[in-house]
Amino acid sequence: MKKLLGTSALALVAMTGVAFAQTVVGQSVLERVLNSTNSSSLMPATGVFANIAENLPVVGTSGVTTYSDGTTTLNQTQYDNLLAQQTNQALADVAPVVDAASGATTGYKYTYLGGGTTTFATLAQAQAAAKADAADYAVNNGEGLLNGYTSNTVGGTQAILNKIDGSISNTMTGTQTATANVADSVTALQQVTVDIGNMATTVLGAVNTGTTSLGVNSKVAEAVAGASQAVNNATTQIGGAADMSALVLNVASNATDVLGNVNNSFSALNGTLGTISTTVLGSVNTGTITNGVNAATNGVVAGIVGTAP
Repeated sequence: MKKLLGTSALALVAMTGVAFAQTVVGQSVLERVLNSTNSSSLMPATGVFANIAENLPVVGTSGVTTYSDGTTTLNQTQYDNLLAQQTNQALADVAPVVDAASGATTGYKYTYLGGGTTTFATLAQAQAAAKADAADYAVNNGEGLLNGYTSNTVGGTQAILNKIDGSISNTMTGTQTATANVADSVTALQQVTVDIGNMATTVLGAVNTGTTSLGVNSKVAEAVAGASQAVNNATTQIGGAADMSALVLNVASNATDVLGNVNNSFSALNGTLGTISTTVLGSVNTGTITNGVNAATNGVVAGIVGTAP
């Protein structure tokens, strides 16, 4: 499951003009916005305030690989699925070699998909041979064998190579061979039961919960001398004058793949699954931008000199 989202809030506090940025792969949001404002007719910004959570893409050349047996052409996913089926079938063909007189297991044999049987000293050796044999073949509808597929990689397309992966994978293989064997005449198999509970995965690309607050700075200086009074009051607010502007950014941006798959594979066993849930968010922005009047007086200086007539 893949979901690619981009959410952002952009406030441009100025007397005139609005800036829009075009997306350029491999370039940050702030770079794109600044380049856009520099090339526009907007007045120079006296301040830039940026609160950004961002995942930049890694872009590279990726070829496309296909597999063909001369009749059928498969993509990578189709080939991998068939190879997994073939591998399970090959592993099922591994069987113990039992001495008729003693009943002891003396080795493990594997019958190749193309014909011929080989005996190995250990189970691991026989299974390794089965997996290697399976790599040369694929199953046609789970039944007949086709000729071995050959790979062909062509072209070179631009693709995003990095990703955020929060997937869950469970691969379970039960008993493939007899758990008891008497003189090759009586066999017994015990099916394993696997019960899996609830599975949940949450994958987040970029999360921004920041706050940018802008307001008024006010300073008052007061002096009283006799019957005379002088007051000096200076108030400055961003965006409150024609020659003053500010660029304020609050952005959550994601340009990578975000994966939250849940894959379960059962082979030769019984089992149950609980509730499966997956949540994938490319980017989440709950940040705020506040621009208003702050009534607080930052400093007051007062003095009285002399006496009023």
